[in-house]
Amino acid sequence: ARPRRPPPRAIDENFVAKLLDVGSELRFPAGAVVSSPDAPLTGMLLVMQGELTVAGDPRGPGHVIGRFELLEEVTVKAETDVRLIAVDRADYEAASTG
Repeated sequence: ARPRRPPPRAIDENFVAKLLDVGSELRFPAGAVVSSPDAPLTGMLLVMQGELTVAGDPRGPGHVIGRFELLEEVTVKAETDVRLIAVDRADYEAASTG
């Protein structure tokens, strides 16, 4: 059985500001493959707007993709137009604790 993911956390504006300082904002149209084993992104993705699927599981605003799965091992697909913040794992951890 798959481990249960915790529910998405509320998006804190200060946290987002920290991530934008060290990461980059990405936008993808509905239907786009955001990351896949053939063309993976690295690090972690914070979902700001829109809906995606990760290996078929739905994710939406507040979810962090890449926290419990490696982006190199799953397919992430935009189900609607999406806005994400891409950040290095170490930078995400620093922002969440600092």
